[in-house]
Order: sequence, then structure tokens, then C-alpha cells
Amino acid sequence: MTTQSLATLLGFGVDTLELERPFVGAWILRARIDIADEPAPSLGPFSCVFDDGESTIEYGGTLIHSQADTGDAYVIGIGGQGKLGTLLQGVDYAQPQARTVAQDIIAACGEVMVDLSALDSLPRIEPVFSCIKTTARNQLQALCNIIGARWYTRPDGGIVIDVPSWPTYTGDPFIVHNPNQHGTMIAEPSIPDIEPGMVVGGFRIARVRYYIDADGLTAHLGVAHE
Repeated sequence: MTTQSLATLLGFGVDTLELERPFVGAWILRARIDIADEPAPSLGPFSCVFDDGESTIEYGGTLIHSQADTGDAYVIGIGGQGKLGTLLQGVDYAQPQARTVAQDIIAACGEVMVDLSALDSLPRIEPVFSCIKTTARNQLQALCNIIGARWYTRPDGGIVIDVPSWPTYTGDPFIVHNPNQHGTMIAEPSIPDIEPGMVVGGFRIARVRYYIDADGLTAHLGVAHE
């Protein structure tokens, strides 16, 4: 399978790609795409579809950089609406539910929250919680630090807050190399569906970096320190 048939971005074939999935935070995608004589894609919403012939996964987010270069374009996209850098005013809460604080932060900056179910069983934050005047990203991280959770963006760009339960990856990761001295394991999954917070080959995965080049798709899996 050629790299261009493995992934398409806004309908253009992907020549090379790097997709970083951090344990905490928004994913970021960097790609070189074949645009031929077309103009470089406009900044704003985008999608990148990965298809191995049997299954597909779509990443959707916001292009923040796009530059044409002799038949190709180099683009950078991030998970979400690109609004987590919005400066928010400070807010003081008295014994708030974590869900309430999270919803307020996301609504104030204009992002999309997908899953807050992990917060439903948490007790109220005692006695008060103060969101200082800072970016939405920093307010969200401060909340997660208090409640012992993490936030990240799903492939569709929606924000999730959870406490990792470390489920086992159910696909075939096709492990090429077990963890090296830097704690990195190399795998060749058919599509980029391994996420930080999963267990692969008996190891807890804390970070994932995917690459597409002439050899196909590889995944560099960072093993969590116990």
C-alpha cells in the first residue's frame, strides 16, 4: 500500500506525516501532502483519513499552518478548535463539582467537550477552587492537577478528561522492537489507533508518535515509568 493510499488529508494524498499523541494535551499532526497545481489548503477545520483497506480512522482538528512548495504543501494541524490558548478571566468557585468547572472552561473558550463521565463520581472540590486569569489550557490543566486526572483530545478533536484505566490494546500492534534504553517501543499497526493510556505488549504506553513515509506507517510508543 502506498503512503498516499494509506492517508488522505482534505482529499489530498499524504507523502509524509508525523502525528504526536501526548498523554496530556492536544494531538498535533505535521504532514507533506501532494496538491499538484492546487493552492495550499486554507487554515481552519480539516480532516485526515487513514484507511488500511479493512478499517479506517479519521482525525479532525484545525490547520494552523499551510504552505505550498512546488506541487506539495506542508501543513500543521492540532486536535480541537485551536482555542485553548484563549485568555480567560479568573473565576472563584465554592465547593464546585469538577464537571461544572470543566464545562465552564470549555464553554468560555469555544472548544468541544466529549466525555466528562470520569468526573461524575468525584467529590466536590473543598473548600474552594480558583481559576486564575490565564489561558483555557492552563485553567484546564490546573483543574486536572487538583482532581488527579488528565485531559487530551480524541481523534475527532473533542476534549476528554479522565483518570487512565490502562485498557489493553485489542488490535495487532505488530511489535518490531521491544523498549530500548530510552523506553521507546517500535510497532507497525495498520492504522493509528493506539492511544496513550493503553497497554501494548504488556507495557503501559504514555506517549505515541506515528510516522508515515515510503515504508508505510510506524509507531514509536513511549513506555510509562512505573
